[in-house]
Amino acid sequence: MRELIFRGYKKTRNYFEGWYFKFVDESHDLILILIPGISKFKEDMAFVQYILHYKGMVKSGCLRYALDAFEIGTPFHLKFEHGFISKDTVEIRIDDIDIKLQLKEFTPLKTSLFNPSIMGFFEYLPMPCFHDVISMNHEVVGKVKMQEETIAFKGKGYIEADRGKSFPKYYLWAQCNHFKKSNASLFLSVADISTKFFKFLGHIAVFYYEGKEYRFASYLGSKVTVEVSKDKQNASVCFSNRKHTLRCYIELKEGNTLIAPMHDKMDFKIKEQVKSYIQIEFDDYQDESSFCASELVNWKG
Repeated sequence: MRELIFRGYKKTRNYFEGWYFKFVDESHDLILILIPGISKFKEDMAFVQYILHYKGMVKSGCLRYALDAFEIGTPFHLKFEHGFISKDTVEIRIDDIDIKLQLKEFTPLKTSLFNPSIMGFFEYLPMPCFHDVISMNHEVVGKVKMQEETIAFKGKGYIEADRGKSFPKYYLWAQCNHFKKSNASLFLSVADISTKFFKFLGHIAVFYYEGKEYRFASYLGSKVTVEVSKDKQNASVCFSNRKHTLRCYIELKEGNTLIAPMHDKMDFKIKEQVKSYIQIEFDDYQDESSFCASELVNWKG
């Protein structure tokens, strides 16, 4: 299993690392994104970015800290002024909102010497950004208290991580584990891959269905086609290999602002939508969801 760990102990400059936690309760009334991380560019800092949707209320922002105010330990945990985050425990206070959640029954990806992570053999090469999928789906229980209301949280979660020098110059990313017909989970990314040695449009996607992982990736020889509408409001993606085809149609709505590493700074603004509509076709199976997280950044093509 790919563990959630901090990999940047020896990095002193031009480096970022972030961990993405998504939580959705079973009623779909409460959706929470937490992104703790560190950046070491011209200005070092630690942070926790957040997006919270509860019924008609939306809150988003970034809690900023001095780098030494973030205690990072092994096994993975973060201690900071407003809370504690580990792989199986999240306790954080954001303004007047208290969040206490427990995570269990994780769904990791398969790994091997050739595929140590979702990056495949690219994990061993010098890349501007490394991506990890820690859990495609898991159980989440706990409580969220806001104002005078205490919400008993029971739902699903997803965890991924990124590290390196910069996000891709342009990319499409989406994730969903709240489909109508099944307990399926989906992650996909199509991105510009630019290094000193090669440049191409790379792709990785995982569809986890009925207890089995189906992976599409550039390093596995699968193919991808992408169509994005001129107004950037809709995207259609098709992944295919010799055995399977995965088609996704995503409605890209205006999202909440997050900051990302780009151009040697941790201040590039991107938008993430946590309630995108998605339709999927995996071979003969079809499904849909209105609770897909998505990002379309600087798309060219």
